[in-house]
Amino acid sequence: MTSLPEKAQRICGQVDAFGFCILRLWDAGVDTFKAVARLFGAIQPHVRSGTDGIVGSGPAANNEWQAFKDQYKGLGCGDFPPHTDGSFLDGLASVAGQVIRVEPPGFVLLQCVEPARNGGENLIVDGRRVFIDVLAQDREIAGILLRRGCASFCRDDMLAANCRIYERLSRNRYRVRFRRDSTLYVPDWSSQAVRVLDEDYLRNDAYTRWVRLRHKDVLVIDNHRVLHGRRAFTESPNNPRQFRRIWIAAEPVAVLTNHEGKTVNRRAFAAYHAYAADSAERSDKAGRLALTTGIRLDPASASLAEELRFEQRRQGRGAGSERRRASGAPDRVSSK
Repeated sequence: MTSLPEKAQRICGQVDAFGFCILRLWDAGVDTFKAVARLFGAIQPHVRSGTDGIVGSGPAANNEWQAFKDQYKGLGCGDFPPHTDGSFLDGLASVAGQVIRVEPPGFVLLQCVEPARNGGENLIVDGRRVFIDVLAQDREIAGILLRRGCASFCRDDMLAANCRIYERLSRNRYRVRFRRDSTLYVPDWSSQAVRVLDEDYLRNDAYTRWVRLRHKDVLVIDNHRVLHGRRAFTESPNNPRQFRRIWIAAEPVAVLTNHEGKTVNRRAFAAYHAYAADSAERSDKAGRLALTTGIRLDPASASLAEELRFEQRRQGRGAGSERRRASGAPDRVSSK
């Protein structure tokens, strides 16, 4: 493990520049994969992962999902359209006496153990370039994609309702949350904008890269910036395609306290527990790479995004007043 920390600056530079990087590892062992993953943060488990938090390294710790496996798009051999992992996550879980927010992972690491003989290349779409161009070229579309409620995502027992496809993290940093499959639900007012994003940008070759991973390669993806997918492949009976996956929890993880100081473990927490990172691992930051996730905007794009966000807020307040007047309810009165 001495070589990767020595290359930390180069790794960080690649991820900052492109939203992803490919690591050529010295072996394809599970322990090596986990050690490399921890350079990026705390491992966030998945309902299909084993007890080690890795999907594809052995039997899943939880088998309830198998009754609904038709909803898990990546299990087959077909095309997997561009998406961000965990788009359907927006809940709470109780971990070691703490209640934490469970959200999409910050990083996704994919390890190639055995590549497909035909097809199976990985697709990368740079959400940063897409967002900057949408802001510059399709102002109305961008405003809708920044608006709360433009999309909701539901898979199995996971639900993220009233989401923004592009969500502000800080003054000039955003994250993208999107997937084009049966998990996606949109209201009438955003359906056309979502269709334009998908068809004119995310499926546009100008924003797309294809990478073919070799044995032992690890693809590191900034899940708040990059959408990824996969080309269909032909399964080989003798050498089936084998990939492993690790999620890395987004930072910082929000820790919540109950308003009345209660420690009741709500039933609603249970489903999200399978996706909650261990608190001890989250607190151990030794040796991690100095990386943050998300779409960093140039000053002009950041100003335009802020302008559109405030424009959407004004429209939302106006619509709220109209609804209140229609229902006979009084408008809000300022105390000033």
